[in-house]
Amino acid sequence: MAITRVHHVGLVNGDLDHARQVLVEGFGLAVDVHRTPLPAGRPGYDGTTILEFPIGEMYYEVAKPNDSTSDAAQYLESTKGRGGMYYISLASSDMSGDIQGILDRGGKLQGEWDGKSAVCLDPSTSLGLNIEITPEDNYFVHPHYKGNGVCMGMAHIGIAARNPHESRGFWGAILGLREDSKERSGGGDWEERL
Repeated sequence: MAITRVHHVGLVNGDLDHARQVLVEGFGLAVDVHRTPLPAGRPGYDGTTILEFPIGEMYYEVAKPNDSTSDAAQYLESTKGRGGMYYISLASSDMSGDIQGILDRGGKLQGEWDGKSAVCLDPSTSLGLNIEITPEDNYFVHPHYKGNGVCMGMAHIGIAARNPHESRGFWGAILGLREDSKERSGGGDWEERL
């Protein structure tokens, strides 16, 4: 398995200026204006406009839908305009091996994969989550865009699960990631905490 890290987290929000205000003034992050110039941002996926906010060795990608029919717009509507985490992008240093392993273990892709660029998993095989596998690019943000130092990195991403066994089946059996039981919140066995 060559999935190396969380590459970035995709958020959807209806107001990029408000997102910028919260993440910059509230959390001390900065917009990477080299990659997503202010105030307009840059064109993103599905007709969105995005801003990137580096945090440690990854970044938040905040997207604003430019229409009312795209998947991102439908997601925003489903949250009553509040938005939130839309997808997680995982970096891979062996895209072909990782994608083939995911397919061999029962995962499916959303659409066709071109053999080299990022690809999304079919949410029907990823617990309904939008998961993107992207080539490792050794992302490194210029120190100028690291913000004021209030938030220096991302410790973890919490995802609520309906069932711990189902969750293990996806993250472990399909993605092939290893569970670190020492770092698990609360320690002990999953069954002990049910």
